[in-house]
Amino acid sequence: MENLLSIIGKVSADNRNSTMLFQYLPQFGRHFAPPKPLPHLLHGPWRRAGCEDFAIDSA
Repeated sequence: MENLLSIIGKVSADNRNSTMLFQYLPQFGRHFAPPKPLPHLLHGPWRRAGCEDFAIDSA
């Protein structure tokens, strides 16, 4: 994920992008199978390039 954040930062103005959110989920591994609903996605931190983490549930 760090590589992805770095690339997004490089192509974004001021090396930051607050609109693209990233989170790692092992369920989306090499062999994708749709997981059951994951409510923790609403409560966990979402990474942003050059910005602080974002919490959807407190936006």
